[in-house]
Amino acid sequence: SLTLSEPLRMRELDKRHYAVKGTPTDCVIMGVRFLLRQQPPDLVLSGVNRGQNLADDITYSGTVAGAIQGTLLGIPSIAMSIVSGPVETGQEGRQLPIWETPMEHGADLVRKLT
Repeated sequence: SLTLSEPLRMRELDKRHYAVKGTPTDCVIMGVRFLLRQQPPDLVLSGVNRGQNLADDITYSGTVAGAIQGTLLGIPSIAMSIVSGPVETGQEGRQLPIWETPMEHGADLVRKLT
């Protein structure tokens, strides 16, 4: 989805980090069309989000939509998600993401594509 009924708000957190109040698609558009308009990125990596994007979930995934938007803007794009099993629980019994998995496999995938 795109944010159409209210203005997009972006704030600079520091020199290379920004926050956009909007959807992942909004973030890609703001990054490519505004922040990086002089030199577009070589790759859009949407995610890593917590939760699976499988089967019918793809049709309403904001993470996948961010990658699709990057592709529509002519930039190679990847959507990456992580699913955690009931291995370890953190605060309030929530499953903790195993960040080593996307770090290991994601970096390898990006190297193959670039």
